[in-house]
Parts: sequence; structure tokens; C-alpha cells
Amino acid sequence: MPREKSGPSVLLFHQSNRTRKSWDDVARQLAAAGINALTVDTDPNKTRKQRWPGELDAAFEFLVSQPGVNRDVVGIGGAGVIGVEDSVETARLHPAEVKSLVLLSGETESLDFLRQASQLPELFVVADNDEYPPIVEAMELLYVTASSPSRKFVHYSASHEAPWLWYEPFDIGKVPAKGGHGTDMFKVHTRIARHHRRLVCDHADQNTGSRAGGHCGICVGHQSNSDSRRSRPGYAATD
Repeated sequence: MPREKSGPSVLLFHQSNRTRKSWDDVARQLAAAGINALTVDTDPNKTRKQRWPGELDAAFEFLVSQPGVNRDVVGIGGAGVIGVEDSVETARLHPAEVKSLVLLSGETESLDFLRQASQLPELFVVADNDEYPPIVEAMELLYVTASSPSRKFVHYSASHEAPWLWYEPFDIGKVPAKGGHGTDMFKVHTRIARHHRRLVCDHADQNTGSRAGGHCGICVGHQSNSDSRRSRPGYAATD
């Protein structure tokens, strides 16, 4: 930021055991596609009451106040429990401006919002080798609760699910990372970033009638054999 022409933007929240830098590669790819991206650092020691709504609104308003940002076409992305909670709450606070929602490996109590936001395109991503296995079921719940007809669920399967050792937000570092949680998945499942760009671009096109920077409408290829996933009836998984 800023870009020469007004275009869509994305606000990105990290998981509790990472910082905003875990979104850097994706943010660069979004910027290259003509999408303004802002990554946010969140203090995992703060409660929701301490963060909401002040910090969420401050991040949102900072993003949409930047030159080159179309405040009416904003995407939100979040990883982990804290990132997903903050993403859903930001979308709830700004329903008119938020046009897409990407959630990785997290959960939220705001199920009513997902159930009611039928106009909001959503992407849900989770992996069986997540070091916090209950997250898989939590993400499935978010997907089946959401009512958007354009929602998608990507589930990276493994021959053996990881054992449940601990919860994400507590005693960070107690559970060794396995590359399957939140933004850690980007290193293994590189196509997630394409899913993210495509979701933002497609719905920026619908709201502005043009491509963001001329780089949207990304063609997504077939997934490699080493990047297998599970898809069940009623679940959409695309690569």
C-alpha cells in the first residue's frame, strides 16, 4: 500500500502462537494481484473484552483510510482461534464493507452471524495434522453452520490424525508445531494462497465490475498427489 488505483483490500489476523509476519508471503501475493493487504499484530494475552471492538475497529479504519483502498470491498482473513474470532467479529461489525471471509484452523462463538450472513463468500481450511485436533471438528461446525451458497471447505487429510495434546491459546509452545495449523499450512499447502486471492478477486469483480489491477480471475490448477485432501458430500474442496 498504497496502490495507484483504488482497489480491494484484505485485513489479516494471526493465530496466538505466531505474529503478523506469518501472513507475509500471502500478503505479498495479494499485493502482486492488485489487492491491498494489512497484517495485524494481536496480543494473545488480551481477552476479547480488551480487544473488542476497539482494536478491531482501529485496524479496519486504518486499512480503509489508506490511499488506493476501496473501503466498500474488504476481505478478512484469520488463522487460529484468536485470528478466526477477530475475523468473524470484524465482519460482523462491518457487514456492508466486508465482501469475503477466509478462516484457517480456528473456531468462534459467533455462529449466529455465520448462519445469517448468507451474502458473505467464505473459505474454511483445516488439516488433519493440526497439532490441536479438535480444531478439525470446530471448522466443520463453522462450515455447516454458514449459510452462504458460495462457501467452500478445504480439508487436507492425513493417514493418521494428530493426537490431542493441548489447546491453542494456552501455554504457547507446549505443543510442537507440525505444519498443519493456521498459517503454518502455507509452507506445505501452497495453493491456499491461491484460494484466498481467488475469493477476494472474484467478489471484488462482482462489486466493482472490474478486475483488481488486471490480475484477478486466477486459474487454479489440480492439486498434486502430495497435497491430498478429503471431500465429503456437501463439502466443496477445490484446488
